[in-house]
Amino acid sequence: DRDVTGVQTCALPISRGQDPIGQHIWVGGINPKPAEVVGVVAHVHQQLEDNGWPDTVYVSFQQNPQPFGMMLALKTSTNPLGFASALREQVRALDQNQSISDVRTMEDLVDEQVGQRRLLVMLLGSFAGMALLLVLMGIHGVISYSVVERTQEMGIRRALGAQHSEILRLVVGQSLILAVVGAAIGIAGAVGVTRLLENLLFQVSATDPATYLTVVLLFLAVALLASYFPARRAAKIDPVQALRV
Repeated sequence: DRDVTGVQTCALPISRGQDPIGQHIWVGGINPKPAEVVGVVAHVHQQLEDNGWPDTVYVSFQQNPQPFGMMLALKTSTNPLGFASALREQVRALDQNQSISDVRTMEDLVDEQVGQRRLLVMLLGSFAGMALLLVLMGIHGVISYSVVERTQEMGIRRALGAQHSEILRLVVGQSLILAVVGAAIGIAGAVGVTRLLENLLFQVSATDPATYLTVVLLFLAVALLASYFPARRAAKIDPVQALRV
């Protein structure tokens, strides 16, 4: 229930593997005494520079105020910039010599940090979506063409007494087997390649099961549709007519 502020420290005199709770570190500021560690926060991905975010501690602003000032975050239900004047008046009511500068929305702050990366991700996502669409079109075209090319084979099977349902199960089953084999090879390659992106992800696994499952099901659905409809049309034609094709 107290105000806290983040302070960058040059080094933490705590060895790796040692329990930091109860240890003491010097964080600077107006308090010359070392501060006692009372808790450990989770990893915070706040700074996206190449060198990463340095070691940071959170201290009570009342116990150890910092000379560089502090930041106040205000949550509003409407445009937050409309409350800038009222906020300045409230601060001046507490301290006439206190000034407020750099009033910006959280969207602006986030865009400053990740705007360029967000644009690159959107472009990569668009290219990935186009690549996925081309792959699905290619799967559909190849499987449909291969089924149409087997029209004479289906006519011969019908002439030998094969039922309509048997031909459908045969063609669709073979197509799905090929799709499953291709999906397995693709997953194996994707798992190996996505390992290189693991350090660039936050709260997202490089081997997200939901993503792989969605893609595999999508490929299998396309393979099913691409083989079912041409096989159904071919199985319904007259065997004599099919043999003449």
